[in-house]
Amino acid sequence: RYRSDKGWKEIFSTTEKIEPPVLCGLGRDGQSLLVWFETGERGYAEIDPQGAVSRPFDLASETYYPLFSQRTYALAGFDSDRPFEAAVLFDPQMQALPGLVARALPGARNYLIDYAEDPRQLVVYSESPDEVGTYYFFNFVTGDYKELGSPYPDLSPGDIGTQTRFRYKARDGLDIEAFVTLPPLSGGRNLPVVVLPHGGLDDYDEEGFDWMARAIASRGYAVVQPNYRGSGGYGRDFRERGYGEMAGAVLDALSDAVAHLAAEGTVDGGRAAVVGRDYAGYLALAGVTVKPGAWRCAVSIGGISDVPGPNTWSSFWCEFWGPPHLHVRCCALVTAYIQ
Repeated sequence: RYRSDKGWKEIFSTTEKIEPPVLCGLGRDGQSLLVWFETGERGYAEIDPQGAVSRPFDLASETYYPLFSQRTYALAGFDSDRPFEAAVLFDPQMQALPGLVARALPGARNYLIDYAEDPRQLVVYSESPDEVGTYYFFNFVTGDYKELGSPYPDLSPGDIGTQTRFRYKARDGLDIEAFVTLPPLSGGRNLPVVVLPHGGLDDYDEEGFDWMARAIASRGYAVVQPNYRGSGGYGRDFRERGYGEMAGAVLDALSDAVAHLAAEGTVDGGRAAVVGRDYAGYLALAGVTVKPGAWRCAVSIGGISDVPGPNTWSSFWCEFWGPPHLHVRCCALVTAYIQ
């Protein structure tokens, strides 16, 4: 319902059994509404006061989230978990900010944290591949800035190892991006390896300081983080390749990453572990159950071990899990393995 000077009127109505649209805020003109549609043409769209729905915004991936003006509350643009230069900005004052931040902090990955009514006053988190990040306050109106601090002030670059992006082919030929973190002063040859997949089904890993990956690497392990099929950040086609493959091709992709690095001599494929949180905890349990020869051990941190029945699934889970009976059987095997 929309309120005008003539009172309330209904401008849009839909029926969705599982995933209703989400009202996010005001659109770009301050009069329309920004809505996230989970079904149909999935994405963010604007609904004007007459109820007309725009086409979804053309964004590079589904991992963007809206930014709103702190003064007018209108849509100012979209940001993502990637560095600030990947933002899509409509507000004229904000459009210059990624370039200003990049010039102030060259050679680093910079992330927008928050901004004031005048968006030229903002807080940024900045990090580089081999350094823990730091928070900064910038006032691009006056040219002033202030270092606010680091989340890990006691860590030095020599404590955290090095992270590298690489690509490899899954056994079915799909090109997959991944990251490997090597221990400090290790030489990077024939290392025991821990595969640390991300937990959200359509989440993704990116370059940067991941405290768990760096902590494990500091104990002498190579840590591999593959963005397996279904991961966000790579477009809809890559996401949809994960549908129905959560205990199939996704598991293959984890061991394929180990095989790739073992062929290069970086890791010892016979000393491989899989560790995961949330959904990735399920991957760890299913990995040693379905493909026990690939792993020496597995650790599940708050992982899924009892997949719910299909009557309780949202469309999101149905898409990714595929036929429910496959996963119920898998989890029965996992339970037996744990016991």
